[in-house]
Amino acid sequence: MSDPFENPKRIKAFDKLWLGFSNNKFIIKDLEEPAQHHTMLFKDDGIVDVHKTKEGSKKEYEPVAKYDLAKTALNILAHPKEMEDAFMQFLQTMKEVNFEEPEYEHLAIANMKTKEELAGIVKKEKKGLVIPVESLQEFQLGKSVIPWKEAKGKIKDNALVFDREKPAGYIFKKGFKYFYLPVAVLMDTPIMQFFNKMMNPEKISDYNN
Repeated sequence: MSDPFENPKRIKAFDKLWLGFSNNKFIIKDLEEPAQHHTMLFKDDGIVDVHKTKEGSKKEYEPVAKYDLAKTALNILAHPKEMEDAFMQFLQTMKEVNFEEPEYEHLAIANMKTKEELAGIVKKEKKGLVIPVESLQEFQLGKSVIPWKEAKGKIKDNALVFDREKPAGYIFKKGFKYFYLPVAVLMDTPIMQFFNKMMNPEKISDYNN
C-alpha cells in the first residue's frame, strides 16, 4: 500500500486552504479569496523571495520581502559550540511527569493524531491530498481532550497540553516515561534564544536586488 503522505504536490484542507509544493516553491492560497495567493520562492543563491500574486488574464505580482537564508545558514555553522550548549540546556528543561502533579491538574491533554489515524481521514487525489470538510470534527479539541489527572496510560507518542483552550505545552513519550515542556519555558529556552538570534533571516531591503 502506497504512503499517501509521500511527496504530495498539493494539499487542500477543509475547503478553506490550499497548499502547493515544488522543488523550489511553496504556495499558499485562502480558498475564500481564490483570485490571489502567496508564494515563497527559494532561489539557487540562497535567497527566498516572498510575493503575492493576483490571478487573472494578466497576473499581477506584489513584492513582500526577500531574505538571505544562505547567509543565515553560514552564521549558524559558524557557532557550533554555542548551538550544542543551547541544545543541551534545552534538554534539561524538559520535566518528567506522572500526571499526579497538583500544579498541572487544571490542564487538559489532547493526543496528536498518528500517521495511521491521519491516513484514515485524508483522501489521496492524483498528486495531492484532501482533508475533507466533513472531517473537521475529528480535529476539534473537545473530541479527544483528557484531564491531566486522567491522562496516565492514555498518551500516545505526542500530545498537546491546553489551559482551557489556550495552548500550554507539549508532552512526548519516551519508553515508559513522559516529558512535559510548557510553552512559557520553551519560548525562553537557550535553544530558542539561539535560533531567534541566528535564524532570523537577513532581510534584503532593496527588493530589486
